[in-house]
Amino acid sequence: MSPNETAAITRAYHDAWTTKDFAGAAGLLADTLVVEVPVNHYPTAGSFAAALTSFGSVVTKVDLLAAMSAGNEAMLLYDLDAEGLGTLRMAEHFTVDDGKIIRIRQVHDTAAVRAAGLAGPGESSARPTPAYARQLTIRASRERVFNAIGTLDGPRHWWTTMVTGSAAAGGLLHFGFAGLDEQIVMHVDFARRPTAVGWSCTAHTRDGEWTGTKVRFELTERGTEECKLDFQHTGISPEVVADGWDHFLASLAAYAEHGLGSPFGALFSGSARPGPGGMPTDGDEPHGERADRVRCPIRHGGGHPRPG
Repeated sequence: MSPNETAAITRAYHDAWTTKDFAGAAGLLADTLVVEVPVNHYPTAGSFAAALTSFGSVVTKVDLLAAMSAGNEAMLLYDLDAEGLGTLRMAEHFTVDDGKIIRIRQVHDTAAVRAAGLAGPGESSARPTPAYARQLTIRASRERVFNAIGTLDGPRHWWTTMVTGSAAAGGLLHFGFAGLDEQIVMHVDFARRPTAVGWSCTAHTRDGEWTGTKVRFELTERGTEECKLDFQHTGISPEVVADGWDHFLASLAAYAEHGLGSPFGALFSGSARPGPGGMPTDGDEPHGERADRVRCPIRHGGGHPRPG
């Protein structure tokens, strides 16, 4: 989306809720909205819209101080006055896709919110949701990187060679790992070409703590042959997954840029031929029978690379 379109949507949302048109504001939220706020937790667009209506009804004044946008991202800075709260300065970051807001991040002082009793039950001592997060600049087009993430074949070239199922929204992806008796099952929450892919882990046969966690890939264009990847794996301690994701996200970037990643279980022959622009063609077979296993630098017990 153009910066002007992004700015128009975020301003329309801001103008709607600050004038008590809460239904109009909710109508600009994507069903797959992801919300990151300092207090409280909103797992769905509906729960956030309900909270917006409740809080917005006690807001008496809003002064917009600054607004900026780039690509499909925008930022608003404003002061608001609310009954029982006083004045609160808010920074709000938006990601927009296909005319809807798909992510909202808020930064504000939480002391006044807690003192006013506006934090949910248990929030006074709650810890932020654990998450592993990375930002990468990838020297490849956003469409190309999306194909590496949001298709059935794509992850075979950078995460694991054993991928089955459906990469369409609502589908299930099954990730197997050669030589290991384990599998990861991901529900495809959304696949919005070429900007975002979201998965929810429904099962991990080795690490149960993966179950219920969410994986998000967001792509922002930085030119015709460059894009930014915002990656998050939420609901799990970063220490559990950092080594694996550090390696496999680097593998993703290498595959998108040069056509050759290092997925788990890959066998590469010296005769493997990259296709146009460095990407393997449909007729290429990058997994030679006589090649040695490419081992990831992430090693656990027994010296075996792990998938996550």
